[in-house]
Amino acid sequence: MSTAGRVIAGIVVTPFVVLAVVIGGCEGRKAYYDRQLREMCEKDGGARILRRVVVTPEQAASLPRHGSLLSVSEKASAKATDPVYFTTTVVQLRAGSPELARSESRYVMRGEDDPVAIVVFYSRRGGDPPTFAQPSSFSCPAGETVAQQIASIYRIEERTR
Repeated sequence: MSTAGRVIAGIVVTPFVVLAVVIGGCEGRKAYYDRQLREMCEKDGGARILRRVVVTPEQAASLPRHGSLLSVSEKASAKATDPVYFTTTVVQLRAGSPELARSESRYVMRGEDDPVAIVVFYSRRGGDPPTFAQPSSFSCPAGETVAQQIASIYRIEERTR
């Protein structure tokens, strides 16, 4: 191949090589951080139910729901009759792209300070090659699993006289 042919081939091939390196690097970095998050999630992610809250069937009927499961509202949107609400603290573990965070929600019985449950989530946002698309994300544990665990905060009992 002539020198001109090699130069033209280099000009044509180089953008594809650069693109492959950028995409491969981004995907490898996302996989690395997702694995780190999974390990942290295995250690302390998910819901820890510390104690149950007894409610009557009437109270249960007015509680918020996640699908068919009983749920808990955030403090700012909880009704005054909700026996439990939650507050969330988010700690940024890594800034930039990808962004990593740990969020901890404390579920507290109204009028008390000690939590009845603590829920920890880990999440990644971004780390993708530069595009106009929405950034990818990853979080653990699975939301449905946590929703089922949170529903178990409540124990529905008839009042006995």
